[in-house]
Amino acid sequence: MVLEAQPDKAFMEANPEVGTFILVVDRGGSKCDALLCREDGTALATGRSGIEDPEGGRSVGGSGRNRRSLERAVSQTLADFSPAFLHHNISPDPGPPIEPLRGAFQAMWHAVREQDCPMELAGLEWGMVAIAGTGALVYARSPEGREVLLDGLGPELGDHGGGYQIGREAMRAAACSGWSERRRTSLAEPVYRACTGESPEESGWRLVDYSLERRDRAEIAALARIVDREAEKGDSIALRILQSAAADLAQTVRDAAESAGLLATPCTVALSGGVGANSRLYAEHLQAVLAEHAPALQVVQVKHPPVIGAALVILRRISGEDYPARRARLLETAGELFRTTPQPAQGG
Repeated sequence: MVLEAQPDKAFMEANPEVGTFILVVDRGGSKCDALLCREDGTALATGRSGIEDPEGGRSVGGSGRNRRSLERAVSQTLADFSPAFLHHNISPDPGPPIEPLRGAFQAMWHAVREQDCPMELAGLEWGMVAIAGTGALVYARSPEGREVLLDGLGPELGDHGGGYQIGREAMRAAACSGWSERRRTSLAEPVYRACTGESPEESGWRLVDYSLERRDRAEIAALARIVDREAEKGDSIALRILQSAAADLAQTVRDAAESAGLLATPCTVALSGGVGANSRLYAEHLQAVLAEHAPALQVVQVKHPPVIGAALVILRRISGEDYPARRARLLETAGELFRTTPQPAQGG
């Protein structure tokens, strides 16, 4: 819907909580992030809900994609603002609009793909994106505009190298840690505690019961942060799990690069997602595997949250020649907002 009459400028300046805003969400497997900013790129508010929110939604598909988590994240973000017009990327789900979008304002929906966010954050017109979050996917765009998108197939068919895979392997390693000295891992205690609330000695078969129950896959992916922590401490089994996942993602990157004609072209791989952006060891091993088989590809970790990238995508579309200045302002102001916001579990 296009706004026919812009709100009075003097009124908007006197009432900064009212006006034209950009509202974006990033619905990951472990969390839903929301961000509100002005047309000039000034970030105003954030919201978050998901696996660590006791009132957030839970689902087998992932906490961040649950409608309840979306509503809570958006409600938090809009709490102190009264939009007259809203640019947003909230795809319509079946049924009525979510509660926070039923207000008396006009809105325009913008299609923003998951892979667009790391591309924009990395400042890439062409190149590659590798997302290792709760799940995993790889995207490639050649200088000629050829696009390739691989994986994102879910934990049973794909998501090679994602947080769910890492978390599942962590549970397997913890379960047999007591079998022999060569299987012993420091993962056992924190993984049992996270899944059952008890130590391995106290839990008995409860980890088996936990593993057989139908769960929000974000719960399993959240164990990736334990694996990363124990690998950084020197646990060889934790390190092997991380490296195996990174090697799996590297194979998907190679496949996408070959399909897009980028395998021999010097090219940036923007690494994003809760695991990809935050694990030093994961990123280093991904680069090491690619250096052996696809040396033209260079991994760069994208540290900014993907939701900022979503805002940049829309900001570019509505800014014209002012975009570079607005981009810089958004990165600065949104970065400050997120530095004061608790971060989610690493799988997301």
